[in-house]
Amino acid sequence: MKIRLLVLAGLLFAAMLLPITASNAHTVKRLKDRDAVAIETVIFDYFEGNGTADRDRLGAAFHEDLAVMVGIIKSENGTLERRAWHDMPALLDAWAAVENPPGAGRDGEVLHIQTVDGRIATALFRYTDEFYDAFTLLKHDGKWKIASKAFIEQ
Repeated sequence: MKIRLLVLAGLLFAAMLLPITASNAHTVKRLKDRDAVAIETVIFDYFEGNGTADRDRLGAAFHEDLAVMVGIIKSENGTLERRAWHDMPALLDAWAAVENPPGAGRDGEVLHIQTVDGRIATALFRYTDEFYDAFTLLKHDGKWKIASKAFIEQ
C-alpha cells in the first residue's frame, strides 16, 4: 500500500510539473522564434536595401559604427582576390548611390540562424547561386544588427 501511495504521489507531482515545464519550453521556443524573425528581417533589410538602393534600410541593417565586411571576389581579369571594407557608412552610401541596382524581388534565402544567449547570432544567406554571405549579428538596445559580413562570390 505504501509503495502504491508513493508511486501515485510521484505521478501526481510529475503531472503538476508537466504544465510548468511545457509552458517554459513554449516560452523559450517563442523567444527563439522572435529572435529568428527579427534577425531574418535585418538580413532582408540589407538584401532588399541593396537591391533598391535604399540607404535607410541599409542603415537599419548594420551597426554602422563598428561593422566590417570581408570577401573573396572576382577581379576584372577573373582572378579571385581577398578584400576588406572597414568604413561601413561609406560602403552603404556607395550601395545606395547605384543608379541601376539589381532590384527588389531577387532570389535570396536565409539558410541558417543560430543565436547564443539572445545577444549574438550567426546567419548564413544565399543570393541566387552567385553569393553566399555569413553574418555575425549583435543585439544592442533590444535590436539585432549586422556587425560583420563575410562572403564568397562564385
